[in-house]
Amino acid sequence: PRKNHMQFLSAIEFLAKEGIWVKAKILGSAGWENENILAKIHDLQAKGIDVERVGNLSDEGMRKLVAEAQVLLQISEAEGFGLPIAEALALGTKVIVSNVRPLNEWKSSRVSIVEIGDVAQLKNSLRKILEKPEVNGKISPEEITWADWHNLLYGKKTAL
Repeated sequence: PRKNHMQFLSAIEFLAKEGIWVKAKILGSAGWENENILAKIHDLQAKGIDVERVGNLSDEGMRKLVAEAQVLLQISEAEGFGLPIAEALALGTKVIVSNVRPLNEWKSSRVSIVEIGDVAQLKNSLRKILEKPEVNGKISPEEITWADWHNLLYGKKTAL
């Protein structure tokens, strides 16, 4: 529940009602106290909305999915540094994060910030990204330099 999957699932349901269809994947294994989340996923699938859980991925499999995605969401109520955000940005994928520290400290034109629980704001952020799809995965991890990582983290170009 603290990962805010329900906010995400509600947002893609509203997008579907507006004719914007999303191919959504929730990456990672199922946690605890998630019966209502699993029920919502089943309900959306029954309505024809393309959402699936994908667990037990290798690093390579995870990297491939993130590189192919239009956007990665990290909208948790509480989170640490946010390595998935760094990886997504390095792969050229846009990111939406919740307005909590340290997630909201990412400074990039490719990062959007939403309030926890604000389904309409998340829906609008997703719509904005999905209406102008990009070809992702332009940068392979081997092409990322330490200066690139610094720029991704701090949002400015600095010589290291």
